[in-house]
Amino acid sequence: MNELKITPKDWLGVTFVGVAFSSFLSTFGYYLLGLSIVSGAFFGVVLGLSIALFSSIFITFMNLYLLPKAPKALWNSIAAIFSFLSGFYGLIFSNFLLAQTNIVVVDMFLQQPYISASIIGIHTYLIGAVIYRLVKAKNEKEYLDQL
Repeated sequence: MNELKITPKDWLGVTFVGVAFSSFLSTFGYYLLGLSIVSGAFFGVVLGLSIALFSSIFITFMNLYLLPKAPKALWNSIAAIFSFLSGFYGLIFSNFLLAQTNIVVVDMFLQQPYISASIIGIHTYLIGAVIYRLVKAKNEKEYLDQL
């Protein structure tokens, strides 16, 4: 059984859920702060796509080069680090992209970028852990169906 298999359909689903989730949360957060909800929605889309981009890069690298050579006991730790980094760099990259536009970015993200990126990284790890379990369960079901 290939525990590392992530299909393009899985990636599309993860990207869609990530963009929808971050857009909803950003729009709601901007609303609570009295900022433009359009800016919040746009920020959420950019953040969701940035995290998906870094996730696909890091997870593909991890699955192709690190996990096959690493002891299975370290897989969860390695995955946790790369999930965190996807969120961390996703926010840093989003701030960079949005600095080139007129979109309003929450002051905390600009004034405390590394603390904010760390918080987003932790949340990305937590969501990534749930997604990992779902993909793993799907792969196990497909394996059992083949048997």
